[in-house]
Amino acid sequence: MSDNFTGISPAELARFKKQLKDFTEKKTKQLQDMTELIGMQTVAEAKSNVPVYQGRLRASLRHIMSRNKLSVKVWTNVEYAPFIEFGTKSKAQIPAELSQMAAQFKQPGTGDFDTFLKDIKQWCKKKGIPEQAAFPIAMKLINVGQKPQPFLYPAFKKHRDKYVQALKQLFAK
Repeated sequence: MSDNFTGISPAELARFKKQLKDFTEKKTKQLQDMTELIGMQTVAEAKSNVPVYQGRLRASLRHIMSRNKLSVKVWTNVEYAPFIEFGTKSKAQIPAELSQMAAQFKQPGTGDFDTFLKDIKQWCKKKGIPEQAAFPIAMKLINVGQKPQPFLYPAFKKHRDKYVQALKQLFAK
């Protein structure tokens, strides 16, 4: 990943590290609270953006604070999340700053066709689509791919930018 993934320049980061040493307990607590709030807001935004079929992906979105509570991780443990976020095959769209991270998910599928087709049939039934459409839909997904439905990255970008601005204000005090 690039050094500027957070939106903070190397010079600003160096200044941040120096100022962090001089932080008071009060400012540290403010920073911890602000970091957790951004994590919660990012999760809420991602949950509002995520496409929902059964709700498993939406329910899995979480934020986890680091031990010192100065950083937060927003994540999901649902195995298909990257395929929803970035799309698949020729329809995949991966933001440049996430290309290295997304590359780890570029691998052949591990499921079998019968299970896949069964899942597509269930989806068709739920959507009121004739069951005969399941096979052509499955083949199109296999051959062409699925379009991306970004939910986490847009939330991350929006709240990262808010966080950077809030950090700058906190350090300017």
